[in-house]
Order: sequence, then structure tokens, then C-alpha cells
Amino acid sequence: MNHELWIKPTRIENLKVAKLNSLIEAKYKLSKNEQKLILLLISQLGVDDEDFKPIRFKVADIHKFLGLKKETNYTYLKCLTENLLSKVLKIYDPKKNSLLQINWLSSAEYFVKEGIIELQFDPKLKPFLLKLKKNFTQYYLKIAIRFDSGYSIRLYELLKQYENIGKRIMAVSELKELLWIPKQKYKKYHDFKKRVILKAQKELFEKADIFFDFVEEKKWKKIERIIFLIKKNKKFLINVEDKDYNTENEDIINLIKRYTDLTDKQIKDIFQKYSKRYIITSFNEVFNKHKEGKVKNISAFFLSTLKEGFFDDKINKLKIEEDEKKQYKLGEEIEKELKKLNTKYLLTIFWKISEKFEKLKEDKKNFYKKDFIENFVKKNILIEAEFKHKHFKSQIIQNLFLRFLADKQEFNFWDYNIIKFLKENNFNLEKIFLLKEKYRGKLAKNLVNLIKLEKKLAKLGISSGVLFAIDLETDDITEKLKDKVSINIFNELKNESKKDNNYLIQPTPKEEYEILKKNYVKKILF
Repeated sequence: MNHELWIKPTRIENLKVAKLNSLIEAKYKLSKNEQKLILLLISQLGVDDEDFKPIRFKVADIHKFLGLKKETNYTYLKCLTENLLSKVLKIYDPKKNSLLQINWLSSAEYFVKEGIIELQFDPKLKPFLLKLKKNFTQYYLKIAIRFDSGYSIRLYELLKQYENIGKRIMAVSELKELLWIPKQKYKKYHDFKKRVILKAQKELFEKADIFFDFVEEKKWKKIERIIFLIKKNKKFLINVEDKDYNTENEDIINLIKRYTDLTDKQIKDIFQKYSKRYIITSFNEVFNKHKEGKVKNISAFFLSTLKEGFFDDKINKLKIEEDEKKQYKLGEEIEKELKKLNTKYLLTIFWKISEKFEKLKEDKKNFYKKDFIENFVKKNILIEAEFKHKHFKSQIIQNLFLRFLADKQEFNFWDYNIIKFLKENNFNLEKIFLLKEKYRGKLAKNLVNLIKLEKKLAKLGISSGVLFAIDLETDDITEKLKDKVSINIFNELKNESKKDNNYLIQPTPKEEYEILKKNYVKKILF
């Protein structure tokens, strides 16, 4: 049976697009309106459809859907469908080691007198669009049609696919290939970034349920990879879920009206004066008493209960439970947000360190590599095995080497500690202290320690740059801080150490440092 769509906002509101992930990863070049028409077609497929059926639309409705002003003839739409019938879609299957080359549509038929267009997908697209059970991505059609750029639509899909992971790493060359950008177009990365990445970033933030930050990874001064950090766009979640929040009190209001003789004005006054939680709990208790025969005039007793707070203990208990749930939820949200920002921070400083390292002379580079091998690699059997196998070509070794360099004075960026980075990325540090200690995760606890330490350092007149490259996921961050901070504050506290009565024998510089580390650093900072 043919489907016919009468396009109205109320209908489009709930339509969804579902694609197999391999189709999202496919290589093709479609204009903005070509993509929107394909997505509209996909949204018409049923979850239980076994085969593609011809899908019918009114031409006038297609014009409205695509935002075409006063388009009364078929010229534009005919060009659009002709292009879709000729443009190649390339889908690679790694399991079969096959490359499928097909067109999106198998046919497009116009019924001029009726003002109808009938479209049908190519049969070979069935595995990618029908009966999807796993490895697919789904989103609301209304989001995709908001975009003004075809690249934004494609990038939205590619990131939506990784939404639950929260991150997607793509080589610039790979991304350009997926977006089917010709080699002669956007030769300079700056142009590609401006015309594609930044434009999509702005559009997603303003119009979609997800948005992204990104970090550029360089190699030999050239941007080679982009790390997309994917985030939920909370201001659009309500619209996407199609919830009506204006009727949230409707159920309890109907119950009160049903079992009491209170007027609309009285009920309205109750909701203005008391919280919803307080009203629901009080009414439930009153209603139970009424069912037990202990309360005759339910209206009067309900009003007295609200005024006198007869069930305050129970309500307080519920409030405590509710507060605990909020604390737990807030703790989880903070931990998740900190995890993403911590990763972004480390990636950023590692690239800074990598750039600085590449500028060194070869003998200096070799010196640090040798130091790393002697004092780090050889002290860990597993790391040593990895190093013997791949040397510095190993991604693990590269990351560990950058961490190793981060502790070296020469690679310290004094104005770039994690606290400053969080502020720059609009993380509200105050909300950490709204969390009770028992609801703080590892990262939140570590951050609290860092904030307190930063304040102590400020009182001592010591730069908070000593906190550079501190990883919030460190298991024993206090010990890490002792080692890191003590090296940098040695000179400031050296004079104080000599006044200590415990020093009966003048210690050697090495012994002096160890005593200082164990006593003064611990005493003053921790």
C-alpha cells in the first residue's frame, strides 16, 4: 500500500530517521536539499517494513518542507530527483571486503495533474534502512531539517553515531573524504575549518540536541586529526522528547477535584503557596486516612494538614531522600563532565609539549628520550615489553613519554593548570562544593584538593602553575602533588627549614630536600 504524506509541523514533529552505521560512514556528495529529501523518505519507513514501497508526497508539501518560496512548477524538484538518481553512493563492508556502488533512488515518478510525486529507494539499500536491530543510529527528522549547510547534516550524523561514547577522533583527510570534498576545494586547513567545522559547530549548538567542542592534533606543524568532544545540548532536550511540561500538575489537580469540594481558586492558591511535593504527600496521607474511615471531611482536613504540617516528619524524610537523589545525580553529572574536560585538558597540554619537544635540537631530544627509557621504561616490565616491540611508534609509549616530559621544568606552561582550563571551558567550580563529600567521585575529590592547594599556594606567594599537567584521574593525587609541588617550592621554604630545631647537624643539600619534602611540604600544604 502506498504511503501519502501530508506535511504539517505536527506530523513532522515525531518523525525519526534510522540508518545503519555503515550507511552513515558511506561516501557520498548530496546538496542540503537532496539530503533533506532523502531523510524525509527514510522517516516514512516503518520499523516492521520488509520491503521498500513507493512513497507518495504532494509536490506542494515537498516545496514547503524544503522551504521553497512560491515554487509552483516541477522544475526544481525534477532537477533534485534527477540528481538523486544519478549520484553514486559508496558503502564499504569490511566483513565482506566489498564496496557497494549504488544510487539512492530506483525511480521517481510525477503525476502532474494530481500534483503528486512518487519515489522509491534502490532495493540494495534494504539492509541499511529496514529491520534495523543493532549498529544503527536514530534521530529526529526535525533536527536535521533545521540545518542550513549540507556539511552540518553530515557532521551531525557522524557525531550522533558516537554520542554515547562522547568523543570521535577523525583524520582531516578521512573527514574530507566522507564529506566528499574535492581535493582542490579547501586546500588550506584554515578554510576547511572556517567553512565546514566552525559553521557546523555553530549550527549544532543553536539547532540540535548535541553539539561539540574540538581539539586539533598537529604533526609536523600540520593539523592531521580532529578530536570531536560530543555533548548533549540540554536546551533542546525538552523539545526533542516532545514532553508537555505545562500539564505536569494535571493529575494531582484532577484527584483533588475528584475527592474534595475545593474551588478552582482554592486549588490555584494551594499550588502558589506550597511545593508540589508537599501537596502530593499531604494529599496522599489525608486520602489514606479518609479510606480508613478516620477522616470524614477530606477537604477541611486537607487544608488543615497543609497549614499545620501534620505530616512534616514524613515530608522531611521524603525531602531528605529527594535531596540525596539530587546529590547522587549531580555527582554523576559532575564526574562525567570532569572526565571529558580532563581528557580535553590533557590532550591540549600534550600537544603543547609535543610542539615544544619538536623544536628542540636532536641532542636534547635524545637526552630526554634516554632519560625516559632509563628512569621510566626500564622500571616497568609491561611498558618495557611494549617499548621493545614498537619503540616510540607505540601510541602508549608516546602518551607516557609526553606525561614524563610534563614533569620536566622545561616543558611547564605556567599559566595552564587544570583549574584555569576548567574556568575557560565554563565549568562552574562552585557546584563542586554544593556536593556533599560522600557524593563526590574520584575526579571531583581530586579537584577539591587542587582548589584548596591552589589557595594555600597563593597565600605562600607561589605560582599555581606548579599544578600544570595534573591528571584528575590520578589514583593517589596527594602523593603526586607532594612530589610535584615540593620541587617548585624548595627555594621559598629553604630558609624556614634552617630555623627548625630538629636540624642539629647541617644536612647535605640532598638530605635537606628530603627532610623538607617530608616535613614542611606535608605540614604547610597537606
